[in-house]
Amino acid sequence: MSFDQDGQKPRQNRFIQFGVPILLIGLSLFVIAADIPSFQVIPGRDSGGFLYIGQQILRGQRLYADLFDDKPPLIYWFNALGLFMASGSAWGVWALEAISLCATTLLAYSLLKRMGGLWPALFALAAFLGNLLQFLLGGNFTEEYALPFQFLILVCVLPGDLKKQLTWQAFLAGAAWGMVFYFKQSIFGIGLAVGAFLLIRGIIERKRGRYWELGLYAAGFLTVVGAVAAYFLAAGTLWNFWDATFLSNFAYIAVKDTSRAALILHTLTQLLTRNAFLAGSLIVWLLLSFCLVIAIFIYVREWRGWPAWLTQKRRFVGFIALGIVLLAVGLTKDLLAGKAFDIGVIQGVTILLGAGSLLFGLAQWPTKLEAWLKTKLLPTLTTQKTILLAIAWLAYLLDIVSISLSGKFFTHYYMIIFPSATILAAILISVLLSFPHSTWSRRITWLCIILAFIPAALLPLARVPLRYHVSQDEQRQTVIEYVETHTQPGDQVLMWGGEPVINFLTNRTRPNRFVFMSQLFLANYANESLPEEMLNDLKATPPKLIIYSRDCDIPFIDYQAGACVPVSSAWDKVFQYIKDNYQPIIDLGPEKWDVYQLK
Repeated sequence: MSFDQDGQKPRQNRFIQFGVPILLIGLSLFVIAADIPSFQVIPGRDSGGFLYIGQQILRGQRLYADLFDDKPPLIYWFNALGLFMASGSAWGVWALEAISLCATTLLAYSLLKRMGGLWPALFALAAFLGNLLQFLLGGNFTEEYALPFQFLILVCVLPGDLKKQLTWQAFLAGAAWGMVFYFKQSIFGIGLAVGAFLLIRGIIERKRGRYWELGLYAAGFLTVVGAVAAYFLAAGTLWNFWDATFLSNFAYIAVKDTSRAALILHTLTQLLTRNAFLAGSLIVWLLLSFCLVIAIFIYVREWRGWPAWLTQKRRFVGFIALGIVLLAVGLTKDLLAGKAFDIGVIQGVTILLGAGSLLFGLAQWPTKLEAWLKTKLLPTLTTQKTILLAIAWLAYLLDIVSISLSGKFFTHYYMIIFPSATILAAILISVLLSFPHSTWSRRITWLCIILAFIPAALLPLARVPLRYHVSQDEQRQTVIEYVETHTQPGDQVLMWGGEPVINFLTNRTRPNRFVFMSQLFLANYANESLPEEMLNDLKATPPKLIIYSRDCDIPFIDYQAGACVPVSSAWDKVFQYIKDNYQPIIDLGPEKWDVYQLK
């Protein structure tokens, strides 16, 4: 190995110290370059709304009071900052996306290299970056900007020396979770998992300093949460903020037409079928869950607190008998009542308890699997790896719940689970590389890792340049050209159906604060004051054009023929006003968006 002239540091180590981070930054830019504004000439639906709101914030409109959407404020403030940086151009927002992804990669590399080693970190991050583009869909999503703060939480809470008491690190980790919270409240997996770790470590070690860590973590979170709330309080829009970001979201996730178990099952199916990286992460998580169950069984069997009369044989028979009874009740309850089988909450709990009891009984005798876990697997796991693995396991479980909350499985939702999946991949590779002792077994292990790495990372990375082209959107391009031709910059244009990207790109404002309009018809949230507000806004500042994008979830004047949601009769006055004051002119584009012009 060659050394620098000072003889202190190998050149190879210097390359790892500086070259690898530069390589990761280059790879991150390589991926995010597919979403530059030159390629994404017309931003996506959500991104266009965030850009429009950011644009109007810079012009003095108040978030939530004058510009209503159900996301927390950071996504809009980031868009406003990006537009300010680039004098109104979307290039500034893309620059923030690039900085965010580079920061994510560097923070993840710092964590994973320390926990699992260089190669596991590189393999996992290559898979992370290669598969991320499939879920970005043009970028500028809340889940995307939350990524670096999720890894920052872990970097702060898991330093190189775990015995060291956390002070400012715990506070900073809590503040990072506060930032995640204000990008999207439902990204709570890593935040809650880290809080659980700090609590459990405090209970186990019973040290005042460890409880202080949890307190500082909570203080950091509450500081960010409180600062943002104080801003809206000072602006006189605290109620608007609460109404938009919490009350409307409570209604949004109030799913009634299907069970939570069915939604979670759908999420698991999607994770297993979307691509190799997420499918692999789910398989690893399930294997880890199985190992965790085995560890609990071993603890229960070896516990010294059993009464003397409850011998090992009696525990074996008792647990198995109880498990069979619980499983029988849970699986046959609906069938005996003459109903179609559907796993409700009570049945689900009964089945889980029955399965657990059955396994507890089977675990009363040691097995070869247990011996293998004790002698082969556990020695490969350091304390740091074990803690990170436990946090990632719990975070992954919570992420599955998060994705399933609303019952709507948009592609970008799955970015929530990427940090946990990346950590599981890195630790799995690290453990696999720790097993082999002979030359041939090590070679076979490397071969298996490389063969798995090809579909999980190399192939997705190789497909990135295929996205280097100008995306075509004939429908929106046609509407944009029509609006620019038939209106002036000072005219109002109401996109009825949630397409504020048209307003952003044409520099035309809207007469009503509901940017996407879906909340106007949201069950358990919409009320009769909203159509009255819409009517007053239309009368106060009549838009020159009303363009209906044919979204059945946002009904228009012909709602009786094609609405997908219930429509209150209070909307009849609004629709009658539009019929009396606007005339249909043309339908535009392949999707036939209807254009109504002020008489």
